[in-house]
Amino acid sequence: SLVVGWCNWTCLDFGNIEKELAAKLSDDDIKEILLSINAADRLIRLRLTNCTNITGAGLAPLRGSSKLGQIDLSLAAKHQSPILDQEPALSREHVLPILDTIIQNGGAKLRYLQLPHAWRENRSTDSEFHAAIVRYKELANSRGDFCCHECSIHIRYDDYDDVSCDDEYAAEVNTCYDCMKSYCNIHEGVCKCRACEKCLCKTCSQVDFYYCCENSYCGACKAVHHCEDCGSFCDDCKITCENCNRISCQNCFEFGEEACAGYNCGVCRRTLCVDCVPMQACDYFECEKKMCAECADAEKGGVDVVHSCVDYCDASLCNSHRLSNASKGILSVMNVSDFFMSLSRVMSNCLRK
Repeated sequence: SLVVGWCNWTCLDFGNIEKELAAKLSDDDIKEILLSINAADRLIRLRLTNCTNITGAGLAPLRGSSKLGQIDLSLAAKHQSPILDQEPALSREHVLPILDTIIQNGGAKLRYLQLPHAWRENRSTDSEFHAAIVRYKELANSRGDFCCHECSIHIRYDDYDDVSCDDEYAAEVNTCYDCMKSYCNIHEGVCKCRACEKCLCKTCSQVDFYYCCENSYCGACKAVHHCEDCGSFCDDCKITCENCNRISCQNCFEFGEEACAGYNCGVCRRTLCVDCVPMQACDYFECEKKMCAECADAEKGGVDVVHSCVDYCDASLCNSHRLSNASKGILSVMNVSDFFMSLSRVMSNCLRK
């Protein structure tokens, strides 16, 4: 026999069985399970975790349910990416009419609806999917019991049907996935992870959330690293020095914060931190070349790509931004004004001689 969920069948989570088994379940299997537990009158939470083989036709026993408070159609477990390797078999044609009967039921308790990521990607205000989103928004905004857990202010889904809102279109942003408590924007009791696209409150998350790449993440979805200057950063922003294995964040790496600044050598192509291998850069105002001291120092057998004009302008310039004077050695220029200043110095020296 198939045992799924807990709490006397008020919650049905297919993430509680083996992933391989859940992926083999058909619509007939789902329908039989829902009928056997009288889901329309008893089920409060439904999570179709890993049920990638169903079209949604098997959800028919849920029509008109007045008990359902949470429906998770993402097919992904908590702390797992909802971006699937293959297009889900879950069909709008089968699922949306069933959702409509739940939304249109005046006694509906639905307050957490997570839709497949693929459905939210293709956005059109003329689609039946968008029309269903609008109806759900109107339901949420009309319910007097959808209030903040802290201050009891009514929570509105103002951006839920806005196709230009990447993170909020057809997405939950105010209600915790686990405890189902909702919070207003002032109290910010929940945080939405960009990786798993689920909202969790501080009590239920059990891990710290952090802000990086203009998005928030929970530590269980993406490894978190700490920077003395900018706080925390994710694995995607991690830079590792190839000489000492020191980890830097991308932001400080690019903008030169002292705590973890680094650079990519334009010659040997290594990624290095400034504390490990000193950096030399071309001073020309339009040049972005950076190179390690080992490549720039000609006396150590390097590539000789940076030259210091110690006699005249004190600039360090790469080969493509320097001028050589055959009789006087190296003359460096950064721009037109520096050129004439350096030329004036050379002429004065010649006159004195």
